[in-house]
Amino acid sequence: MGGVLGLLVAAVFSSVAMAASWDPDLRWQTISTEHFRITFHGGEEKIAVEMAAAAEEAWNVLVPEIGNEPRTPIDIVLVDWTDSANGMAQILPKNIITIYVTQPTGESTLGLYENWNEAIVTHELAHVVHIDTVEGLPRAARWLFGSLISTHQVAPLWTVEGFATFEETRHTVGGRGRTPGVDMIKRASVLEDRFPPLGNMDGFVALPPGGNLRYLFGQDFMQYVAESRGMDKWSEWIHRYGASVPFFLPARRTFGDNFVKLYREWKAHLTERYEAQAAAVRAEGETPFEWLSDEGISCGTPAWAPTGDRLIYSCSDPRRGSAIWTSDGTTAKILAKGKYADDVTWRNDGKAFVYASMHVDDLYTVVDDVFMFDIDKKASRPLTDGKRARDPALSPDGTRIVAVTNELQDNQLAELTVDQRLLPMTTIADGTQFSTPRFSPDGKTLAVSVHTAGKRDLWLYGADGSPIRRLTDDMALDVQPAWSADGRWLYFTSDRSGVLNVYAIDLPEERLYRVTNAVIGAYAPSPHPSGQSLAFLSYTSMGARVATMALDPAKFKDLGALPWSPRGEPGVFEREGEEPEPRATAQARAERAARKARKDGEPPAEVEAIEPVPGAKPYSPLPTLFPPRFWLPGALLTTTGDDWGFYLAAYTGGVDVLRQYSYSAYATYRTDAQFLGGGGSFTVNRWRPVLSASGGTYVTPYGTMYDYSSPPAEGGAWIPSIEQTSIRYWDHRTRGGLSGYYPLDEKSGFSFSYRGELREPKDELPASVYYGALPTRGFFSTLAAGWSRGSGESYALSISPEKARVLGAGVEFTPWWLGSWSYDESNEPQPFDQLQVTGEWREYRPAPWLANHVFAVKASGGFSVGSKFRYGSFRLGGSFSENGITVIPQEWRSLRGFYTGTRNGETFWLASGEYRFPVVYVERGVGTIPFFMRNVSGALVVDAGNAWDDADEAALGNSLVGVGAELRASAIAFYGVPLYGRMGYAFSVLGDGIAIGSLDGLYFEAGTSF
Repeated sequence: MGGVLGLLVAAVFSSVAMAASWDPDLRWQTISTEHFRITFHGGEEKIAVEMAAAAEEAWNVLVPEIGNEPRTPIDIVLVDWTDSANGMAQILPKNIITIYVTQPTGESTLGLYENWNEAIVTHELAHVVHIDTVEGLPRAARWLFGSLISTHQVAPLWTVEGFATFEETRHTVGGRGRTPGVDMIKRASVLEDRFPPLGNMDGFVALPPGGNLRYLFGQDFMQYVAESRGMDKWSEWIHRYGASVPFFLPARRTFGDNFVKLYREWKAHLTERYEAQAAAVRAEGETPFEWLSDEGISCGTPAWAPTGDRLIYSCSDPRRGSAIWTSDGTTAKILAKGKYADDVTWRNDGKAFVYASMHVDDLYTVVDDVFMFDIDKKASRPLTDGKRARDPALSPDGTRIVAVTNELQDNQLAELTVDQRLLPMTTIADGTQFSTPRFSPDGKTLAVSVHTAGKRDLWLYGADGSPIRRLTDDMALDVQPAWSADGRWLYFTSDRSGVLNVYAIDLPEERLYRVTNAVIGAYAPSPHPSGQSLAFLSYTSMGARVATMALDPAKFKDLGALPWSPRGEPGVFEREGEEPEPRATAQARAERAARKARKDGEPPAEVEAIEPVPGAKPYSPLPTLFPPRFWLPGALLTTTGDDWGFYLAAYTGGVDVLRQYSYSAYATYRTDAQFLGGGGSFTVNRWRPVLSASGGTYVTPYGTMYDYSSPPAEGGAWIPSIEQTSIRYWDHRTRGGLSGYYPLDEKSGFSFSYRGELREPKDELPASVYYGALPTRGFFSTLAAGWSRGSGESYALSISPEKARVLGAGVEFTPWWLGSWSYDESNEPQPFDQLQVTGEWREYRPAPWLANHVFAVKASGGFSVGSKFRYGSFRLGGSFSENGITVIPQEWRSLRGFYTGTRNGETFWLASGEYRFPVVYVERGVGTIPFFMRNVSGALVVDAGNAWDDADEAALGNSLVGVGAELRASAIAFYGVPLYGRMGYAFSVLGDGIAIGSLDGLYFEAGTSF
């Protein structure tokens, strides 16, 4: 969804890619309308036509309302790569909307909609029209700098996402602003006195509701301001800020009050509303219950085993991550750490359960698959692989599994066979959505939550997938059906009263009852097999908790008879006219078959060309790739010895809408070196491997030069010697090359490259210079290859990776026969022939005594054989950070407690150990100031290493060891740019380094250590 400038530049124009943007087997085409270009792949033909119409309708509403008409056609990319509904919009380098065509499930905060294409394109188009509003001086700056300029790209995220959610609610049937489930989240924060301050509304907080703040709270705040100050006032504000200086928000000029005062009013308004609502519930009689799960961890749907002795549910702990819990109804314990299982369905013996989980499949898709968890083994195994199956239902006799499949906006009920095939039980082609099918105790009926024609109701289906009857028929969201053990009662969740509650249908009597009466919300029911108690989720401001209550049907509130609906009639879902053609066309099936064949190591099948829809053309990247539409200036302060200067830069780039091709170009100038540099790159991210070509030139400062002493002008005795001068040596490097990356899976891959690099002095050398003290000069032609693998975990309150491991190895060969040469100490060119091998291991392990305390270890080593660089292939010393900003020569490596380049050589080893611990979680912003402080942490550090040339030197005999301590801070600046900084002090305890007490041991760095 919306973003900020710094993140967009980094994300859109990065030349590093892990895999092709989308599945290389997809075949793309484009259709055009008056204001849009819709790019889509095989199988999405009908969706593309529907989306084009929905986009034009949204344009006709939003553009006049906001008062800004984008100057060029807006590109919309449709892709069916995930089972998670979402989209994103950007104006850099041009106006692009990307929509994942999957529709949301009933349990999602997005679940209230009539037409999903209309809802999602309204939200995303609101972003584009909003952020693209640029007037006044910023418009003049845009004329100079291009699409980079928009003050709305550096606006509070709640004004960006909140406004799009406000428009989604205002102009569609549904929207998050009308959803009682969303209301539940806000109600909990008010009634439990945990209402977020205005400075936290951008959603960077680690604890619930987290990122939802900018959407859900942002929408409600904007809705209140619109209703109290005028419905057109936000459009007025958009134009004022679009013509303003970044960060100076024109609230008072627009609304008559600043945002702080308006926010207080809104909070008071919500407090009055929710307290009155809570009072009405309590007056009627709030349902008593007992908590089962701990406070502060957010849990998912509970499920009683058919044996009645075990309740299973999963929780996410912001400090320790996810886990599957088990309980007997009174006490709970962790069954499996690091796993999460929602919508559980049990095997009849109570020794295993089935669930669905989302994961990365074949690098290009993020999909749901079905798994089975064995209680005794405490381990799970997949029952499907890349099948896009969720919400499994295991029959009471354990012989059948029915799941919901998802593809191209269509859901089907399907039966899972023992050979992992999914046999369709339905042939729905109109966008109907199924959720959480559940077998009746006799195995003859399925209760299903069905979204069709804008309503989400409960239906009964036969075990063969044929519809029997509709149980509910209203605008409420009716989801999460669960049967009583005797088959009489069907429990479910509904928001029909304006508060999420558990309801029940007495099937023999065909009557509807309310089971719970919750102040904040109760949902996800699981009745005990005995029928005497109910487990469910109750929402709190810290997330959902598992609760239990006694079940007594005599206390249920009778809401009357069920509505009439057809029974046992064929074709309940049939529409007048011809049956729509399924969207999963033969073309789409062929593309999926090719992808599956490649995953299994088989030759991919030939895919026929797409049958284009009328007016469609094969996709071309050129219209959106060229010309570049912005350039970005930048400046950094530099220091070289006692000299200060500036590093000035100008950057531009481009990328096509499918991110298959991208390029960048930059120019730089260092005032302290008086050097003009620059470079560029071009990346093809269309296939595996990803290929890039790049080149550039820059300078790096080394120490001052040495020369031969001259005889004294007045004559007399003179002994020739070498003396240090005050002239600094600037190492000028010009580099170009080709590189590629081939991913093996989402965690590992191979890289390969060719690099040619010319190293020479920036300025002409003095005639008397001593060549033996100069850095290596010459041309180095290098072939390189590497392998890397990384995996790990981090949690909402983590200050470091946890349970993580990163491995890497690389080899570089710089042979004479590829044209490599260097100058010797006599300034004569000589062939250069070198082989270099390096490796690195990083490990992050949580301390056993306190959450988020971490032991971090990094060990690396390498050697070079053959020709040597003047100051060694490896240089140890200094306190460099990993930050993506600072550019240092590749041979330099950090070793805290020592000066830069203290030790150098052709062989090295280096080890770092850190004990990292949180100091304080601030988690706070102030008003609309563009700064959010996340946390402060500390670290005790020790670095050790050595580098040498001669093989007879002992690797450990002359080692360097430094120790120190650091304070680290994590923050968000400019409404979305993450900042990491560290301040430390280190000194040497072994080797000639920085003495304890010396101010040279103090350092300040942007970024992290490792």
